[in-house]
Amino acid sequence: MLYLSILLLGLSLVVQKTLPIWPYLVAFVLGGSIMGAIGIGMQPVFIRLLPAIIHRANRHITPSLSTTYSACVGIGLVSTSALVLGLIGCYTWLGAPPLVGYGVGCIMVAFVWRIAGGIFKPASDIAATFASRKAVSDGRNVAMILDAMGDFIGSFLGFGIDVLSAFVFALVGCCLFAISLYQSGVIHADTYLMLMALPFMIVAISMCIGAASYFWARYRLTRRPNNILLETLYITLIVSALIIYVLINNVWVDTTFKSVWINDQRLSLLIPYLIGLVGALIISFTSEYMSAPHFSPNKYASKRVEFGSSLTLLHALGDGFKSHAIQVSYVFVIMGSSIYYAGFYGVAFASLGMLSMTPQLVAIISFKALTGSLYKVSGLAKLPHIESKNIKKLYSISQTTIALGNSFNTSAATVASTGLFLALFLIVTPATSLSISLTPTLLIGLCVGITTPFLIRSSLLSGMVRVAISLIGEVNRQLTDIPYLKENKATPDSVTATDQTCKRIMGLLVIPGLLVTLLPLIMGYALGATAVLGFSLGILINNLVQTYYWSNTGETLGHIKTTVASGRLGGPKSTNFSSIIRADAIGDACKDLIGPHASILLKCATIISALLMVLLRL
Repeated sequence: MLYLSILLLGLSLVVQKTLPIWPYLVAFVLGGSIMGAIGIGMQPVFIRLLPAIIHRANRHITPSLSTTYSACVGIGLVSTSALVLGLIGCYTWLGAPPLVGYGVGCIMVAFVWRIAGGIFKPASDIAATFASRKAVSDGRNVAMILDAMGDFIGSFLGFGIDVLSAFVFALVGCCLFAISLYQSGVIHADTYLMLMALPFMIVAISMCIGAASYFWARYRLTRRPNNILLETLYITLIVSALIIYVLINNVWVDTTFKSVWINDQRLSLLIPYLIGLVGALIISFTSEYMSAPHFSPNKYASKRVEFGSSLTLLHALGDGFKSHAIQVSYVFVIMGSSIYYAGFYGVAFASLGMLSMTPQLVAIISFKALTGSLYKVSGLAKLPHIESKNIKKLYSISQTTIALGNSFNTSAATVASTGLFLALFLIVTPATSLSISLTPTLLIGLCVGITTPFLIRSSLLSGMVRVAISLIGEVNRQLTDIPYLKENKATPDSVTATDQTCKRIMGLLVIPGLLVTLLPLIMGYALGATAVLGFSLGILINNLVQTYYWSNTGETLGHIKTTVASGRLGGPKSTNFSSIIRADAIGDACKDLIGPHASILLKCATIISALLMVLLRL
């Protein structure tokens, strides 16, 4: 945050005109501070919850499940409420344009959390697996302790914060589109105010219904809790859609002239919202069908494990490419149908539909992070049988939501970024035009945008390998240097291992951070608006052709590992398990780092481009 603020201040001094930069910097700091406070504040909450849940699991599953679910619902509501209130406060005190600065602050903090978590989780997992084969496979292995921490760091601080940033991104995208439509003369002032308020009203309705569904969940907890997470999500989704239908049924978009940017027909905004809502579920469950162990594609892929890790990995890659084609087609259908019914503004509204359930999604992600850490801790701590049994039940409940993974997040980021990109397009081009000249500056920006993600992937992957190797070395050092650790009469130094690992990971963020912030700023100042537009388009194209198959390949391999570990196909002591362990190490990097980093990179590059265009009025 600090160096981006300095860059923006420096840019305001270099450019020949005075930039009204201070409102944007205040909004930037506000957004980053709130997002940072959510990530930092949840860490002590999770630390206190772990022993409390274990203590309440000593008799029956209901008390521990009630504690876990209640805490996670609170986390979802508090985190989304804080971000929405910050956005409303920014709009009230600083005006509409600085909302882009607020979005940049949130996205930049999420960028750090997401990338750092994406490195920490696979590095600790790979190090724990390798050290377990060579040394010890219990609490003496400090990498296994870090692996248990990795579920919180990778799932909540990584995936959860990423979803929250996409939520802010969708709201800011709708607001920026409304600003662009108004400044271009497409809509009247009263329609502009309505379009600014409508996204917040929809989010408020979803949050209220989500809070009310908690009481239904408490009732279900005492009877049939196995599918409680998805039940409350579906209830919130259906009731919210009905209430939002009543709300939008009375909304009319008053345009000054017929335009491709927004449709003035009745219910034109409801249809994109529902398309986004339903499309997100279809994408999520397609991903589950292609990778989950209880469906035929993964069952068929699991049979390849007897032929070794190479063929298993290649088969998973094939399934990843297939699911990539299907899910990108879904994204095109979502965006195309939204444009058909509501104009280009419909894309931004569809992204809002995909992310309006964010409080419930964050609650589900928090539940998975908590139970995943508990499950691994119970294995390391050798808890009594009843506690271990109940924690395993909690973990199995969390696995009912495996569909809500990277594919959902990638799709939401892609649709939201496309909506914001179209808003940038409206800033650059006249309101009645859809064409833009294929100039050299546009091509330069396009080429830079397409190639930059590959440089970042290279930097992150090689860095993750170095982190894993250093952690393996730390495991061996502690087993040698700490007296009586090998005899299991001492405890490993997890503080030192965590500190060293985090320092190395923070160093790895320098190159990606510089590339994603400096490149659009330099091109915007040196080459103009079309270069920035081309850069955003290049990042978007790269995301569409790359992201899904990495994530789906990794998830397929992870579920094959779960299948073998559960006792099927030879079980955990067979050669099949050794084969899938080697393949899954690559899968961890695919699903936790290569795939997820693309969506946060796309959001980061697009929102910084938007900030630059708004500041310079390019």
